[in-house]
Amino acid sequence: MAISGAESRYGLPFPLNTDVPDMEAYGRAIAERIAAIELGQRDLFQAGVLISTDWEMTANIVGGTGELGSVANTGGTAWLPDPVLAGSLMRSVAAPAKLSALKPPALPVSTKFMSVGVQLTPSKWGAAPTVSLVSGVEQASEALALTNPAAAVAGKVRIRDVVILNTAGVFSIAAQRDRRPWARGALSQRVLAAGLETSSATGVVVPELTTRIEASGVPLRLTLSGTYLNLEAPSKAVITIAGATTTTFTVRLFTQTTLAIGAALVDGSFVAVPAAGSQLVTVTLFAAVAGKAVELSKGTELLVEELRPSANNGTS
Repeated sequence: MAISGAESRYGLPFPLNTDVPDMEAYGRAIAERIAAIELGQRDLFQAGVLISTDWEMTANIVGGTGELGSVANTGGTAWLPDPVLAGSLMRSVAAPAKLSALKPPALPVSTKFMSVGVQLTPSKWGAAPTVSLVSGVEQASEALALTNPAAAVAGKVRIRDVVILNTAGVFSIAAQRDRRPWARGALSQRVLAAGLETSSATGVVVPELTTRIEASGVPLRLTLSGTYLNLEAPSKAVITIAGATTTTFTVRLFTQTTLAIGAALVDGSFVAVPAAGSQLVTVTLFAAVAGKAVELSKGTELLVEELRPSANNGTS
């Protein structure tokens, strides 16, 4: 016989005065809840238990309405902000299923782009979270929409950004970006498809090397590698990590001394420890002397990777 007692915030049942005594059912319910909490403790004490496919998704869209869904089933385990205890986390679990009919609060007008965030809100320990959307600000290009996502919402965790384009009243997805904090750690690889040249001494941002990562508070390694052509020394490339605070690293690009015209290697690798949260990483190219060109060549790469310890900490 199932008992009708209320539940504590951890989901542990306790009997009410009006309940029909059934100690076997009551004991079984307590054991099941404790087992569920123990699963959460394993997540907490053994880094890497959450698999990279938890809440992984590719969004699809209804062209006439702009409603979002998922191409395939999505769900799994997620640690979300506890709605009762500030600063704590609550373990949520959702059986994989397709998402559908998620209506953005706002959509772009024709020819414009807008980033729409897919987010999770906790309900109670071990239960499925609520999936909802938050809309960003209308932008003139896909690149601007990607680098200006919807603002973070307190008590929710963003799992995906979807850039929506309006073409004469027909909505389509222009780009998507994984925002899950547990998704394989922060990892981004950006490669220049064509060389970028500037004669500006005040700097120009390299758009193709701009990336946003979801930092968890552990160290990040940033590596800029490839080739460059420089006619004056010392030109430079500056890597900037901008989130709650801003950190910069400078890669010096020296004058060619053996070749009048030719390429030399870009070689810069740095370790930073930014605060947990969304971080925008950019590369800005500076000419040493205004009017004297410096060029980052095709194939130059920015690699951002999170330096995590092994998931096996001796407990398995």
